[in-house]
Order: sequence, then C-alpha cells, then structure tokens
Amino acid sequence: SSPMISETQGHSAVCRSTVAGDSPRLASTQQPAVKRRRRPLPPIGTAGRLLVLLLPMVFGCARLASAGATATSWVVVVNADSADSLTIANHYCQLRGIPSSNVIFLREIPTRERITVEQFRERILRPLLQELEQRQLLGHIQGVAYSAGFPTAIDLNSDLAELEDRPNFLTPIGSLTGLTYLYRFLMAGSPQAIGLESNFYARGPAERFLAQPANPAVAQQWQQMLELGGDGQHAAAAELAQQLLELLPEQFPLAYYAARQWAEAGQVDQALDSLQLAIDRGWSFRQHMWDDPAFASLRDLARFQVLRDLCSDLPFDHQPTVGFEARNFWAANGIGSPRADSGVAYLLSMMLGSTSAAGNTVEEVIAALEHAAAADQTHPEGTFYFTLTGDVRTTTRAPAFEMAVEHLKRIGHRGEIVRRKLPRDRDACLGVMIGAPNYDWGSSGSQLMPGAIAESLTSFGGRMNEVGGQTKLSHFLRFGAAASSGTVTEPFSIQAKFPHPMMHVHYAEGSTLAEAFYQAVTGPYQLLIVGDPLCQPFARPPQLAIEGRPTERPQLEPVRLRMTPDRSSTDATPPVAMLILVNGRPIQASAFQERLQISIDQLPPGYYDLGVVVVGSGPAAPRLEETIPFVVGRAEQQLQLELIDVLDEVTEPEQPRVRVAVRGPNEIGAIELLHLGRVIAQQPGSETEFEVPLVQLGSGPVRLQAVGRTSADDPVRRLSPPLIVTLP
Repeated sequence: SSPMISETQGHSAVCRSTVAGDSPRLASTQQPAVKRRRRPLPPIGTAGRLLVLLLPMVFGCARLASAGATATSWVVVVNADSADSLTIANHYCQLRGIPSSNVIFLREIPTRERITVEQFRERILRPLLQELEQRQLLGHIQGVAYSAGFPTAIDLNSDLAELEDRPNFLTPIGSLTGLTYLYRFLMAGSPQAIGLESNFYARGPAERFLAQPANPAVAQQWQQMLELGGDGQHAAAAELAQQLLELLPEQFPLAYYAARQWAEAGQVDQALDSLQLAIDRGWSFRQHMWDDPAFASLRDLARFQVLRDLCSDLPFDHQPTVGFEARNFWAANGIGSPRADSGVAYLLSMMLGSTSAAGNTVEEVIAALEHAAAADQTHPEGTFYFTLTGDVRTTTRAPAFEMAVEHLKRIGHRGEIVRRKLPRDRDACLGVMIGAPNYDWGSSGSQLMPGAIAESLTSFGGRMNEVGGQTKLSHFLRFGAAASSGTVTEPFSIQAKFPHPMMHVHYAEGSTLAEAFYQAVTGPYQLLIVGDPLCQPFARPPQLAIEGRPTERPQLEPVRLRMTPDRSSTDATPPVAMLILVNGRPIQASAFQERLQISIDQLPPGYYDLGVVVVGSGPAAPRLEETIPFVVGRAEQQLQLELIDVLDEVTEPEQPRVRVAVRGPNEIGAIELLHLGRVIAQQPGSETEFEVPLVQLGSGPVRLQAVGRTSADDPVRRLSPPLIVTLP
C-alpha cells in the first residue's frame, strides 16, 4: 500500500475490485453528464459581435493554462427559499466580486439534512449542470460553492443496490460537496463514486507517476511496454514508450521511462533526448534521477549533468502540487489531460457555511468569510500543527506527519508535531490537523491566523443536524478558521476519506483553499468541506500596472488597455496566459500579451464588466483578476437605477420592502429588475418603480441591476450599472 493510505492496507485494492472492476474502467464516466456543445459564444447582451484583439495579434485559440481560481471561475448556488442562504450569498458575492452570471438560484430544496441520491440528482445537481450549460459556463467554471440552506448528507443506497459484497467501511452516505465534486459518477448512477481512490486529481506517492494511467485505449500497449522492458528488450520498450507518448502527450513519465530503457540499451543520445523531454514536460525529481541505476553510465556526461541541474530538486516521496482544471480528465496516475478518454473530470465544491442545528449562525459564517478574504496573499508567518495522541484518529494520519513537516521546511515554512490533542498557547497557527471526537479550541489558548485550515479526523464532524455528541466542523469556523471539514457519517478512521497532511503543503505552495483540500483526499465522497474556497494566503500571482482604464463617462471609442508586468516584484510570478471575460462570461483565452483592445462599435448602449484574468507560472498557476467596468453609448442612451427608500418599519399586512426607480430612453419598452442576475420583477415602459419585499432578497449588501429591452421578447438587453443596497 502507498504511504498515503498506510493505515488502511488492502482497502484501496478491495475498493478497486468491488467498485471499479478488476481492471479499472472509466467507460461509465467518460461522457459528460451534460453534453458540452461546441458552439460559438454569442456576445453578452448584444445583437452584434464583440471583437477582442490582443495587439499586435488577434486572439488565437490557445487553451488557458491550467490551475488556480478567481471569482469568475466559481459558481455560487443559492436556496432561493432560505433567508440564510440569500444573506450569505449577498455577502460572499460582494466580498469576492462573484459576477451575477455566476449565481444560480434553486427552489423547492428539501428541508431535511439527509436526502436520497435521486432527490439530490433531480433537485440540485441536474438543475445546476443544466444552468451551467445554458449560461455557457461549462468551459470556464472550476468550482461550485453552496450557500447555506442545502441538505448536507446524501443516501446512496439506490445507486449501490447492485454492488455485490460492498465492504462495511464503504458506508452508503455521501456529502453534498464530495458528491458534487464527483458529479460525473453521480449523474451516471455509478457506484465508483464511493471508491477510496475515486479522486485521480489527488496527489499520491511519487511512484504513482510511473503507474498505468488506467486508460483502456492504451492498456494493452502499456502492458506490452512493461513486459518488453522486463524481458531485457530495452530498445523495443523505449520505442513503444515513445509511441504511447505521441498518443498521450501529457504523460511525461513515459518520456522518463523511455530514457531509462534507452540508457539500458546503450543508446546514449536517445536516452538524453528522452530525459530532456521528460524534464520539459514535468519531471521534477533531480536526486531520484541522479540515483537511478539505469543512468549509471550517463552520470559522467556533461549533458546529463546539465539536465540534472535543470530538473527541480523535489524529494521523490509525494506528487508535487498541481493546480486544478475542471476541463482536464485526470488519469489514475494523477496527470490531467484535455482528452476525454484520459480519465475523469471533476468540479471543485465547498459549502460557504451551514446554519443547521449544529452549524454556525449567519453572523459567524459571514465573519469567517470576511476573515478568509482578508488573508489573501498576506503570506502570514506562523506554524502548521499536527497533533499526535494514542487515539486512532491521529495515528491514522501520523505516518505522513514527518513528510509534511519536511516539505514545509523545504519551502520556507514551519511545521510541528505536537503530542497532545490540541496545540497549547500558540499565537500563530497557520493550520491545524487533529484527531479527536471532542475538543474545545477556546480552552487551548492558541490563536488561528486568518486563512488557516483547521480540521479533525472523527466520525461525525460533518453531521450538521445533531447538537451535542462529537464536536462539529463549525467549531473551528467559530474561532476564525477559513475552512474546516468533517464526514457526514461513520468513515471508519480511513485516511483516504480525510485530508492527507500534505494538504497544508499544497496550501503553503500557493493553492487556493479548495484545491488544497481536493489534492489531499483520494476518496472524498463523505467529506463535507465548509469555508471560503477562494482563500489563498500564500499565492504569488502576477502583478500588473494597467493603463487605459475607461472613465465613468459613456465610452464611444474602443477600450484599449496596456498591462505592464511588475517584473521587479519578488512576490509575484511572471504572467504566462490570460483570459478575457465580459459580464462574467469568457470570450477568449491566449498567451499573455501586454496590449488589449475591445471594439465596441457593435455593442448596444449599456453597462459592461470587463474581466481580465492573468495566469502566473509555477505548479499552482496563481491568477490575478481585474474587473474593469465600462459604459457604451451616449449618456441619454443609458438605463439608470436609483434607490428610493428601504421600508423596514412596517406593520401587517405590509411586508418590509425596498423601493427603486428605473429610467431609460424612450425606445425601451420593457424593464426587468435583477437580484444577482435573477429576474425578481418586471414592468412595461421606459420609466417605472419597483417595490420588492425584503424576504425575496435576504439581508446585507444586495446587488440590484436593471435590464431594458425594446420589447419583452427582444434578445438585446441594456444593463444599468449595479446598485448595492445594504438591507437590514
């Protein structure tokens, strides 16, 4: 068994046999649950064509570099019938700048904490995926954040009915967030969702890179390659490895294997060429390469020594941090590819907060989200703590504590193993990994730093409908953690169901909080993860000076921006790619260019948000996002939305309500009022007033926007600037 699951020997093998078959199959998960139709993306709210140019060249069709996440790449899902859900969504969307196009409202959500998998599919998951497809966001979204007001436990019994000899530790209850992450399995009704190695994106032992990626299209050739090498037919094995690499260009370990075989065959030039290719595409273990007996005959060669020095010096014990990409299909050896036959695709998923019986108050959830957002890119100093007692809840993860501490030290951070339930009187806890059924953080005298991940391995930390009993994940959030997690049913103290200690290393290397979690959990189906998915205290995104921002006056000429990277900053990575969005929807991706032009001559008058996402280099591929508002047309062509009053002191039968006025040009024949993108009222005419009950909006910073059309069925929409109304 691998070090990652050393306390559960045999469990993964049993899971593969009973859940995925003797030979891992991906057939049931290779087709998307919702087909991604390849169609051109129409302009946002226009009848014309939006022309985006990178100067001096026109946008190409480059694939955006993988990894990282920003506000425009996450969807917030709201229970429209829950005041708590509305209020938390209002705060989070304003706090993080989530575009209205990325907010999805669902109704008639079951009020029970546990629902059936059929209810989950039909009431939550299928409508969510259909909405993403309809809004043409499937090619861009990285993750799904649920606001409060959703069931957290899913009964999977009907999907597992035909599964024979299911081990008792594969309990048939999953979590809201874990099963959303595994959405392809769920939409196919596949029992593979409960596998302890169902998450191929998760990092594992480094030798996993050299394993067969479980691609059925090449399984026979891969086995033949291994047999040729084992029989001493090294040149033939190397040639077959190179052929496979042409079919699977992302599988850089094939180049390393080919180099070993060429070296064993005495073909020095071919060995060095293959080694160069392996390093160029991702091989990063210098000492392992130097110590590899297959290269003993090459060590004195100058070119081999140059290649050694080009290779990153990572220890060959754990797969390194890698940014998430939802468009990738992740192979069983942890490598992502855009090819649908390469593996399984996922969607990151977290819950912003739970206000159920054992959850937090709305105020506590909002405070935790605010503290998390304030931690971004602050690079706090402190210590990551791993606690060790005689309880199986800590010993399950203990074998990897030392490795995590060593990796943290390698990247300039401090980790410490504490031989007690909680670290005591420590004033700068960057992360806490414990294992205890009950604990009181307040009595520890220790302080969680903003952005800290704190969690406990125990049976019912994610069971949010039970007051009392085991301490819930909400406890750490109450004391300032950016996120915590817990299982929604009995997990049997299996490492694969909980975060691996290397989670804190991935986080410290610049991953977003959501990426850090999912890189560390190989079998996430029962884990409920709650907090701010976008928190990234240790990220080092590119730094830019942007010139040419439009003024607040209506724009009549093309928008021209110049983006100059700050190459002197030691806290930033150089930009390598960029993505352009308008009103939250992606328009095009390319390599990074310093000059950008948007032609607006065919855009109807109105308000627009220009999003510029710049991707940095490195394994975590941190991203910088700038949102630049601009208005097209003349002043007299604009739609204006104004607040009249908030009537919150009224008596029955009247309800508290907000009053707004909308004024537009004479050609406007119908006006809609939007809350975070959803239509909440509509009236004919070019000038009107709306009164909206506060119960429809929730509390906090409510984002309203008006849309004008020449008629109700006119596809061309004119948007007003957003109006933020703070409601009690």
